[in-house]
Amino acid sequence: MLKKTGLLVTLLLCLSVMQAADAKINVGLDLGYQMIGMGDINEFVDFMASMISAGSGQTATVSKLSNATAMGIKGSYDLNEKISLGLKVGTLSTNKAKVEVMAMEALSASASLMPILIGGAYKFMSKDKISLSGELYLGTVSSEEKFTFMTGPSTTAEMQTSGSGTSIDIGVAGEYSVAKNITLGASLGYKMCTISELKVKADVDMNGDGNTDVVAGEVVKKMSDPSQNMKADFTGVNLQLSVNYKF
Repeated sequence: MLKKTGLLVTLLLCLSVMQAADAKINVGLDLGYQMIGMGDINEFVDFMASMISAGSGQTATVSKLSNATAMGIKGSYDLNEKISLGLKVGTLSTNKAKVEVMAMEALSASASLMPILIGGAYKFMSKDKISLSGELYLGTVSSEEKFTFMTGPSTTAEMQTSGSGTSIDIGVAGEYSVAKNITLGASLGYKMCTISELKVKADVDMNGDGNTDVVAGEVVKKMSDPSQNMKADFTGVNLQLSVNYKF
């Protein structure tokens, strides 16, 4: 929370400085939906489902990671009528993957991403109240993943991991002016972002017997090939809606 607050304060300070320089400033709030890959984590969910089914003698119901919701803030500075430079910060939260057997949730998995991106936009069409732009942003990201395992009829164990990496976001954005200095926007884009190393954040007792089975700092491996790291793949197509203010 403190990290997110610090980023917000930094963004607001940058915008204040640019405004003082009599620049053209744009700020906006984004809400979006994104498709995601998550092949390695979904493979792990499938593996655990087969183990749970074999152990219980019951067929497990499986739902996988497939999409995420995004929220964020952005600010940009118009260099001229066509080109702007900007900063975006936000969060991306996935749906929850689950393995259920006999009406009990035996396993769940979810992930979140926090990007800090810089980039710009080129406005290639502007007519009346409508404008269209091409966007390119890149930067650093940090991720957190959470896996919850049922260890008994009423007990669970939780494993949390984290990682970091880079993201490249490309897209086409449109804006429609609804009032003086206020626009509504929509964008269609593609995010390229894979976290290649997930480290366990704290010791985990997977069996509920008081013994440590996974050690903090351990890198999570793929179930199908323990020589390779499990990856968190946030790559996918996204759609975002926004409210923007220019001053």
